[in-house]
Amino acid sequence: MNGLTLNAEQQLPVNDTEGAVLVLAGAGSGKTRVLTARIAHLVGDLGVSPSNILAITFTNKAANEMKERLGLLTEIGGMWVSTIHSMCVRILRMYADRRGLTENFSIYSEQERAAVIKQTFKECGYDEEGLLKNVKWHIGNAKMLGLSPEEYGRRFGHERNIEAAVKVYAGYAAHLKRNNALDFDDLLTEARSLLAEDGEAREYLAGKFRYIHVDEFQDTNAVQFDIIRMLASEHGNLFVVGDDDQSIYGWRGAEIKNILNFERSYPRAKVYKLQQNYRSTKAILDLANASISHNSLRKQKRLWTENGEGAKPVWFEAEEEAALRRAARHRA
Repeated sequence: MNGLTLNAEQQLPVNDTEGAVLVLAGAGSGKTRVLTARIAHLVGDLGVSPSNILAITFTNKAANEMKERLGLLTEIGGMWVSTIHSMCVRILRMYADRRGLTENFSIYSEQERAAVIKQTFKECGYDEEGLLKNVKWHIGNAKMLGLSPEEYGRRFGHERNIEAAVKVYAGYAAHLKRNNALDFDDLLTEARSLLAEDGEAREYLAGKFRYIHVDEFQDTNAVQFDIIRMLASEHGNLFVVGDDDQSIYGWRGAEIKNILNFERSYPRAKVYKLQQNYRSTKAILDLANASISHNSLRKQKRLWTENGEGAKPVWFEAEEEAALRRAARHRA
């Protein structure tokens, strides 16, 4: 098909190209291989234009690796393969004027954001360091949830220091607007607002992306899933790959319910499982399966491997990371 050898589990979702598809991929089961093979199948075998394909990952490293893999398999000219933040930058530069920006808007780094929030905090008449830390947390939480200062104030009016947080947040938002700037979180919220409020932009982008692929779907938050859902609204061909057993980013807004409840959002979705592990020994997988089976919020799957039994895992507890590294070197 495209030069890649796939096992039977992997081949099924590659061939299932229409509609919503959820692939529950265990650790070391070849999920990126499946995703890239599917895109190569669409372009090379089914004649889909690369410009009609979108592939979203969550780190620049993963995006670059995916581009390299795809480039060895098929034509990728015009294909969008990027992090979701980079995708949003591209979309917002296309429609900057509709969001009150110019095409060359600035994107603040975390350091710049922190400095402007601190200055706004002082301009609002506050000076307590402990309060500043709390205000920063609230602003970050509001951005993660995609809420304006007014919306956040209404929803979290019971929280301590909320009045100060809303006041500083509003001042910070005004600063960004005056300076034709967005911060990292704004890239998502502004893109979501554009798609939700601008029918013409949504219709064009949703029409353009006939096939949408999302890697590490368990790491998506509510705002990101809204964006993905709107981009997939025209054709409905949404292919997501993830592992609910590896969802560890709840602290930064990842919504495990996005993957657990995928079939509620897409009732006709097809679900596949990748359970053959190519990375670990049988002993490691036995321990992993036994441990994760106690988690009640998960999709059922059990990893297996054709690899050898391997050394029996041992329990080692240390007070610091350096001690763990020394122990690992010693065992090696």
